[in-house]
Amino acid sequence: MTLMDDSVREFVTVLVQAAATGTVGLTRKVWALFRRQGVERAEFIASEVERTESSLRAAGDDGGRELVRQEATWEVLLRGLLAEHPEAAAEVAALAAELREASAEAPHTVYHQQVNGGSAGAQGPGASATVYQFPQP
Repeated sequence: MTLMDDSVREFVTVLVQAAATGTVGLTRKVWALFRRQGVERAEFIASEVERTESSLRAAGDDGGRELVRQEATWEVLLRGLLAEHPEAAAEVAALAAELREASAEAPHTVYHQQVNGGSAGAQGPGASATVYQFPQP
């Protein structure tokens, strides 16, 4: 695995997380990153950011699967950009850091459930589950 692979995975992960939580106005920043591929491509990317945000909000119980699908989509898009414009790698890393910081600053709600009793279901007695919920915009 190369440094570029790590950079691509980090960017994709924080981009999709930011889209899922609505913590950052992504469209303009990501549009600017892809602008070097041309205005039409950048406009497509802006639409793709909006589709990603909408898909993640609408995913409901299938949220994990949708996160994986969106990460795969963005990995393909980003690798295409970097194949044509390897000089964009520094900008990708900078935007990933900005997105990571913005996501870390976003308010998060934590829900913790403790299951007790003989009919505790699939988790079993004494089990607990912590669910992190992110507010939707």
